[in-house]
Amino acid sequence: ERATEEESPQWNRCYKGYFTFVSHILAAKTVANIIKTSLGPRGLDKILISPDGDITVTNDGATILTQMEVEHQIAKLLVQLSKSQDDEIGDGTTG
Repeated sequence: ERATEEESPQWNRCYKGYFTFVSHILAAKTVANIIKTSLGPRGLDKILISPDGDITVTNDGATILTQMEVEHQIAKLLVQLSKSQDDEIGDGTTG
């Protein structure tokens, strides 16, 4: 008796790998979509409300990302990357 595609360990491994890949792409796109409207000369401010009710208004991507509660590992990696870049270089504004 021959195994079906669903019962094949190799097929299951490829199937899970594909959906993991798609999950990573969607997480990265979600992070990008959150901050893209705050970028550039026409960037908009975001209103962030913390769980205890504190309100922050900012258009700084690093601030937006660090104040988010992120669960997905790829999204966490992007948040850490943003924080690291902000610590090393800053946000590029003059003032």
